[in-house]
Amino acid sequence: MNTSTGSKLRGTVIKTPDAASGLLMVDGRQKSFVLEGVWKSPVAPAVNMTVDVELDEAGAVSGLAAVDPQQLAREKMEQLGAVAQEQGKQAAAMARQGIGKLAGRMGKLALGCTVVLWVAWFSFPVIGFSTAALGVPAVRWFTLWDYQGVYWSPGTVPPALQSDGFPLPSHGAVSLLGLLLIAAPLAAPFLRDWRARFLDAGPLAYLVVLFLKYQWDVHRAAENVNALARSDSLYGGILAEQLNAAMQGTSWEYGAYILVAASVVLALRVFRRV
Repeated sequence: MNTSTGSKLRGTVIKTPDAASGLLMVDGRQKSFVLEGVWKSPVAPAVNMTVDVELDEAGAVSGLAAVDPQQLAREKMEQLGAVAQEQGKQAAAMARQGIGKLAGRMGKLALGCTVVLWVAWFSFPVIGFSTAALGVPAVRWFTLWDYQGVYWSPGTVPPALQSDGFPLPSHGAVSLLGLLLIAAPLAAPFLRDWRARFLDAGPLAYLVVLFLKYQWDVHRAAENVNALARSDSLYGGILAEQLNAAMQGTSWEYGAYILVAASVVLALRVFRRV
């Protein structure tokens, strides 16, 4: 692209002078030039070289100078920076408009709670496990997303019941269902069916079911250990001690309370509307 620089124009050499005159592309037009009395740079002209062009009153080329490659690179970077800045402003404006419309439909409180859910789901520790009571000084914390990958992995038991390591996470359909439910409040305002309002209660329902499933598995494990202890007091007693130690090393972290609080606020919106 040819651009003006003060009283000069920016052009590109498309043919160097030989027996015939050279050719420039200047402002979308071809212009001929010669070297004598016109070329002002110590380097010889070359095809595709960018040059500063001076024109006389008749429009003929009166002066040419090669543009320093570093200067050209700086100018291109400035142009790219200006374009990127302008596009960034447009993108930010579009994002603000989109968020504004979404907040207008959902309400700022509901939108804020949904954002908190997404951040806490993947970033905040929800549950921690310590094996110090088993003689192994190790502590590990899980976000809800990580914990689901461990909990729903095929062939594993709840991490609180494990004494010798943690399985590799493997997220399944239940974990993906959780993602759909925390995204549901974003879709609810755009659905015309009156039952769509109940989607705001989806995150809380998922957390409640997940907690009850965890409690049920712990209870079932305790019953199995007690039954084994009645038939094999030695081995059953060891397992009972390990189970108690694992449960004592289990703690709910601040992420769990944040998830519950945000989910409760969304769920209360449902009942307030009803």
